[in-house]
Amino acid sequence: EVPEDIGDYYNPDEFGVIDHLEDFSTAYGENCYKRGLAFKTVEEAEQYDKERILLFKLHKWAEEHNGGWTPNWNDFEEKQYYVVYDYEDKQFYVRFEHYSETFTKLPYLKSYNLAEQFIKEFGDEIKEVLY
Repeated sequence: EVPEDIGDYYNPDEFGVIDHLEDFSTAYGENCYKRGLAFKTVEEAEQYDKERILLFKLHKWAEEHNGGWTPNWNDFEEKQYYVVYDYEDKQFYVRFEHYSETFTKLPYLKSYNLAEQFIKEFGDEIKEVLY
């Protein structure tokens, strides 16, 4: 349910401006909330915007470097690589799947080496923004 105080929430717009929903109609605030785009604090809205920008950049990088490759979940021999972060070890690891999809915000990559390159290029930024 949409909170009664939806006007007290914040929304990051398409330009990265954080709008206070009290300046908009209740219907607009409700639509923002239903789409996961209404946040109790400015900081939460800013964090969401940073995540959205980073995830777009990561997926575009993967799309370019994967060269048109997409995971084939019907081929049990094909490995689909992805990146995980171990909080205890405080480092990234490359994992792979053959036949089941691990739901992750990060993209799948076509090779182990590409996943390693992904970590080197984006590891610090991923830790800063997502963890």
